[in-house]
Amino acid sequence: SALTVRPAEQNDYEEIVHKQDAFYRDYNLYPPRRAEELYEWHHAAPFGFPLREYYVVVDKAGNLLGGLSATDEGRVTSGHVVKMVWPLRMLNYVVRLIPADGVTKRIHVKDVWFAPERMDAGSYLWESLRWLWRERGTMLMAFFDLQSSLAQVIKSPRYMPPQTGSLVVAGPTEMNEEKCIYMHI
Repeated sequence: SALTVRPAEQNDYEEIVHKQDAFYRDYNLYPPRRAEELYEWHHAAPFGFPLREYYVVVDKAGNLLGGLSATDEGRVTSGHVVKMVWPLRMLNYVVRLIPADGVTKRIHVKDVWFAPERMDAGSYLWESLRWLWRERGTMLMAFFDLQSSLAQVIKSPRYMPPQTGSLVVAGPTEMNEEKCIYMHI
């Protein structure tokens, strides 16, 4: 492939912040970032080991075309499915939503961005993370505005029912309803 996904390097963070801020510039509620803050957050080890990693997708020339943050929440918390009703048990036999041992481990993905007109790079990054972290977790979770271009990149499997929700926002400034909402969850 002409694209490569790799962990961000320390000297990438200034460019990451610049491009991520540009991607989310027209979103409601997006707080601009600082490179040092982003680097430190991804390299903190609150439990004695790292939980977060920032990945970038680059072209053959090394140009950053996209990025995302992944948190391995499954290392500190997990879900345990003890019993399922028989229709779900049958469905699970076919599509394997819940692992055989019933233990689910979540990977939280946020701050997904990609260069203008490079939705292919965003899709490649998302699918690559699914493959790279397949042993770390059983599900990827990301929150984003369905009206944004991210809805074209972050795809749920066809057999999954649609996952939607509502967001109620109150604050000191009025939101522009024409703009997408940045979700820092």
